[in-house]
Amino acid sequence: MAKEITIQILNEKGNKQTFKQNFIPASKVIRALDLIEQNNSERPMRDVIAERLNFMVEVFDNPKITEETLLDGINGIDLMNTLFDFICNVAGVDPKAMLAMETESQSKKQDDKS
Repeated sequence: MAKEITIQILNEKGNKQTFKQNFIPASKVIRALDLIEQNNSERPMRDVIAERLNFMVEVFDNPKITEETLLDGINGIDLMNTLFDFICNVAGVDPKAMLAMETESQSKKQDDKS
């Protein structure tokens, strides 16, 4: 069975709805890797969120998945984690490993400054 990417959101009636995508072009994998490696420290968080939401919309070939339905259907408490986990899943990398690498990189930069 082919690997699927899924997202579960609340629909306008408040019911959970699951969307699946079982074909993702390799170009989206490359784009996901670019998003992971992108330095967002100088960018407004609103722009980062919009870019990541737009990427999610592009991955799904379902007209029911829009930036609006994602914003209204994803729990805001988990928004950033949901977006990052989704992008990592598309890229085929472990989100926890990516965060650990980022933390290690930041620690090394702090050590270098000392």
